[in-house]
Amino acid sequence: MRAVLLVLLVACGGSDKIDDSSDTTSTTTSTTTSTTTSTTTSTTTPTTSGWVDAVLDTWCAPQDRVAHIEVSAGTIFGIVMDQPDPWIQAPDASTTHCDHHVFAGVNCGNVCAADEICDLSANCIPKPVKALDAVVTARQGTDTEVFAANPTNGDVWGFLTMTGAHSLEVEWGNIQARSPIMERPVGLTGFSMTNRGAWNAPGDTTLAWDSTTDWAYTQIPINHHVGGPTFTECHVPGNEGPIVVPAAMIDPLAVITGLEFQGMRHAQFASAQTSAGCVEFRFIR
Repeated sequence: MRAVLLVLLVACGGSDKIDDSSDTTSTTTSTTTSTTTSTTTSTTTPTTSGWVDAVLDTWCAPQDRVAHIEVSAGTIFGIVMDQPDPWIQAPDASTTHCDHHVFAGVNCGNVCAADEICDLSANCIPKPVKALDAVVTARQGTDTEVFAANPTNGDVWGFLTMTGAHSLEVEWGNIQARSPIMERPVGLTGFSMTNRGAWNAPGDTTLAWDSTTDWAYTQIPINHHVGGPTFTECHVPGNEGPIVVPAAMIDPLAVITGLEFQGMRHAQFASAQTSAGCVEFRFIR
């Protein structure tokens, strides 16, 4: 039953352009999540030294993202890697607002060492590892809150007492990136999801919400029984809903026990291109 309900929503992706402006109706599931506003993927020239200022209303292409720092309800969470995920490739399909990424699989035989991973070109490369020296600072005027990576698992996490608009900074190795002043949006209202299909083939899926500011965001992974970085990700200006996510970007995710859609979020984004890869900042509700 859970899989049938999850089967409805997804994000977009890729290289083949698909129209997402058409209408879809039928089985409706309602969920409440966050808000929306602004523009596109960060393509600025990487900076090699010193502080890199993130650009508001941009985000990282998943295949280029080396770090993301997220502010949510009273907490801050971050993952900082030494390199982007070598298994994520450019989108296989795209609409105006969504990208669909497909994991093609890898095969290096059994030749890779324990500290290596097989990449998409069948080469053994060093495994991506978390930056244990990563430090994130929340800054509001002269007030700061500092969060260091966990020395065991490398995650950056902690309770954030700062409220309202503030900026974020992240440092590791010789990399330094900082966000503009940002603030968590108020949250999406009136969210609904509609599709016509079955639990294992949901078909075209309509996502709707009340018009708002900032961005409506979702990332829908392939069913966890399959694994691998196959997913659909959508960034939609808050005042541009509803959208239709085509079946070609939904159905491939709804395998084994169905689609694992977790809802849509209201977010502000900023991203910075560094010599290590793209750093993404998210203020999300």
